[in-house]
Amino acid sequence: MSYLVGGAIFGLAQSLVLRSRPVSVSAWILATSAGYGLTAVLLWPLIAIEVLGNIPGPVEPILATVGGGSLAGVVQYLMLRRRGIVASRWLVLWVLGLVASLVPTSLFMMSLEGVGIAQSQLFQVFCMGVLTAGVAALISGKALLRALPSAREDNRALAAKGTP
Repeated sequence: MSYLVGGAIFGLAQSLVLRSRPVSVSAWILATSAGYGLTAVLLWPLIAIEVLGNIPGPVEPILATVGGGSLAGVVQYLMLRRRGIVASRWLVLWVLGLVASLVPTSLFMMSLEGVGIAQSQLFQVFCMGVLTAGVAALISGKALLRALPSAREDNRALAAKGTP
């Protein structure tokens, strides 16, 4: 359930950035939440056999942020593609950005540990999520905005089709 809620919150944050683009906020939030929900389904066997949770290090937060972000990106891409928007370059850059974000995120988390700041798993997931998504957005954001028509372009296209 936490993956679905986290995905919905993340999708809402993304949709605020995309509000000037003709993307359905509810569809974007649902796609993001579905991607994170899929992550939970794929991780369930590891949880069931008690592997996940017993691995030293921040494996779970990495799986939640990078894995969840990647699957959310795939579901978002599929939603955009169904609407005729080609965003394959963005998806590749998004996943590469998520992977690349592991370096600065790890350095940040180690620095918190080095100064003795206690970290709960929830705090780790939150910090890693913000940093991971921020780096991935920095790397892939322009590609997504180029793939999405502006509201003005979308209105012109509708007018050209004769749709009110």
